[in-house]
Amino acid sequence: MGVALQVYKRGRLCVIAKLVWAEPLGELVLAMPYRNRQAVNVVSLPVDVLAYARRQGAQLWVVRMDKRGACYALPLRDVERCGWLWQGEWFVALSRFERITWQDWPFVEQKLVFGDKPAKQLTLGLEYA
Repeated sequence: MGVALQVYKRGRLCVIAKLVWAEPLGELVLAMPYRNRQAVNVVSLPVDVLAYARRQGAQLWVVRMDKRGACYALPLRDVERCGWLWQGEWFVALSRFERITWQDWPFVEQKLVFGDKPAKQLTLGLEYA
């Protein structure tokens, strides 16, 4: 099983995490890879994405910093205790995560979208004299 979890951010559809089988952990995790960003101090997840991962049986949130070759994990049961809720998302400082061994997970093609597509913004055609 593997699915990319998507939400609309800044008017476009973005993959924010994946629900995948991680190795060598050998378990289903809420996986969040960072490929091109070097400095990440805080990570976040929408409330409904976190709830979905829990319903599917995931117990860990794994953040993988690909450029640094580092992985960090936080039990999903600790998100509310370690983080803060703001505008429908849980934010957690990466310092609250524990460093773990490197985790691999498969490429996934299945996608699940959370939330509605934002309505198009109307623009006014103003003419200047």
